[in-house]
Amino acid sequence: MPTALPTRWPASVTPAQALGYLLARHIPIARLPQGLTLIREAAGWRPRAGLTSPDLGMHPFTVRTWLYAARDHARILGPPPGLTDLLAVLGDGKIRTAARARSLLQGADELADPRILADFAGWCGVDPGFEVLPQARRGSVPAQFVVPQAADLTRARKIVDLLIRRYGLTTADRALQRLADEGLRIDAGNDAQALRDLLGTGGYSAWLWPRRDVASPLTAAMARLRALGVPIPVEQLPVAIARSSLKPGNGRRRSRRSAPG
Repeated sequence: MPTALPTRWPASVTPAQALGYLLARHIPIARLPQGLTLIREAAGWRPRAGLTSPDLGMHPFTVRTWLYAARDHARILGPPPGLTDLLAVLGDGKIRTAARARSLLQGADELADPRILADFAGWCGVDPGFEVLPQARRGSVPAQFVVPQAADLTRARKIVDLLIRRYGLTTADRALQRLADEGLRIDAGNDAQALRDLLGTGGYSAWLWPRRDVASPLTAAMARLRALGVPIPVEQLPVAIARSSLKPGNGRRRSRRSAPG
């Protein structure tokens, strides 16, 4: 005879323990522990491990019924203690890589994965306050970015792309300041490569540039200087670039008053 579903979480349970308890509660004892692997695969939280439902003599939809039952039960139970604290870490309105998010959630065990954290919060009826990209639920495609809204990452990349196009490169500090002025905050920690991954740029150290060649006033001026075939000392490059950028007829003309006669 089936027992009634609990309506509250066990005492002193952590959020990760709560998730494990929830999943195990809806898997027949005879299907443990393999069933825990299958249900996580069905949720899209891990890639296929080679174990399938038919291997255990079950119809593939059987695992889905476990998953749906666990999800519905979570809505009854509500958020376990500590879940809102984890969500607050990533719900601060900053754009960050999934790797950076995991580093901030150290100690959260399985819920250090931002996709699992967001899904579990949704099951419990809580808005996580952030989105995980890519949005497609595929166990073979790990989470890459954590953003307040999906459109924020696209907007940030467009702003930086326009900033770079003027001269062909810019500094990371200038890009971050420009984004902050537009209300977009970036958290890449001290990882310069993570920052470039977020913004979709190439670069080195404190500099950012496009991942592919683009035309800019600076690159056009340098091309004209190379065409001269004359070596130019480094200290004279700024003046040479400025002169090469002047359009014909834009030079200074002598005043008529200063002309003789």
